[in-house]
Amino acid sequence: MSQPLKVLMMGGRRCGKTSALASLFEQSKNGPINDYFTVSDRTILETKGLEHQESLSDKTLELTHMLETNKDNSNVFLVDQAPTRYSWLYKLHLQIPGKRREMDIEFRDSAGEFFESNSEHARETEEYMRNCDVFVIVIDTPYLMGPCEESTKDICPESINLGTNRVKDIQNFLTHITDNDGQDAKMVIFVPLKCEKWAKEPNGLNRVTQRVKEVFATHIKNLSAYAKMNITILPMLTAGNINFVEFHDAYIYNSIDGAKRCCKIDIDKVRTEFGDVEPMLLGETINEDSEAVIAGTNLMRPFSWYQITPGNNSYAPRNCDQLPLHIIRFMLAKLIDAEENSYKGFFGSILKFLKTVFGTMDIDELKRIIGNMQRNGVIKDKGDGIEIIKRF
Repeated sequence: MSQPLKVLMMGGRRCGKTSALASLFEQSKNGPINDYFTVSDRTILETKGLEHQESLSDKTLELTHMLETNKDNSNVFLVDQAPTRYSWLYKLHLQIPGKRREMDIEFRDSAGEFFESNSEHARETEEYMRNCDVFVIVIDTPYLMGPCEESTKDICPESINLGTNRVKDIQNFLTHITDNDGQDAKMVIFVPLKCEKWAKEPNGLNRVTQRVKEVFATHIKNLSAYAKMNITILPMLTAGNINFVEFHDAYIYNSIDGAKRCCKIDIDKVRTEFGDVEPMLLGETINEDSEAVIAGTNLMRPFSWYQITPGNNSYAPRNCDQLPLHIIRFMLAKLIDAEENSYKGFFGSILKFLKTVFGTMDIDELKRIIGNMQRNGVIKDKGDGIEIIKRF
């Protein structure tokens, strides 16, 4: 019986995990992968508490709507308008065109709170990690780069970056990964998001990658000690033309129309989350946003504000399709390793498990397809800040 290949998405609150999955699906469905696989969304949407799971198509519409509504203005706005508070599963279905050769990749998209110290969800997350081979660490790039930029280092020092991207908490969670004494290969992919601004600068994405290696140096060192560990840095542009502009302290504007996130523009003027600059009316107030407090600290995370590329509001995700390709290639390498060592008892059980993960795929055919994609440059191992730190 087949089962999905399980991938755990890890990262701080509002870092963009769901939007990244939406762009991953769109680019996989409509990009070069389409010449090799038919890609579809097989997610069964859920409801938990009062919250409904957003579909990937709805998240894509949210991004394209943001691009469309701001194309003719210079508005500066917030992008993270609907953070999740739960853990959702999204299922990507791949099929070889014209054949009954298919497999599923299941991405677990957990709220940032799941990766906070002493979270009530810690045990649940640890349990899920035991059943995963691939871990994606999503990084909110403006906060990652904030301490390095002269214009932002005061409002976004290193302490804000470490807290926002849950750097130390994720390090603790990664200690639950094991390769079973070199027998069970694992993969960790660091994925900087919201990095469009740096993609438009000379050598910008390489600077982002270098910064990842500095901030997550301990994680990388510890993971590299495993005999069978793949470590990759893979920057992704989920929209292409929504660019980080600036940080401002986080406030809530209690207007006559309701509460809105905002920043102060003047003593009696605010900019709302949708980019509108409004004068404060009599009786209206603003307060610090309590949700901007980084859990476990007394630090207030500033809001990160964005703007559409002047003259170009196209939805242009880039390298989002690389994530599933790198994952499939790794899992094939793991299967080949298990085949070569199947005479050893533990590898036999790994081999049996992997054959269920690849569904009805013919493994030899899949190897040929992935090989062709690599030779044709569809799978990228360098450029755009992509770097493979370690292969097993």
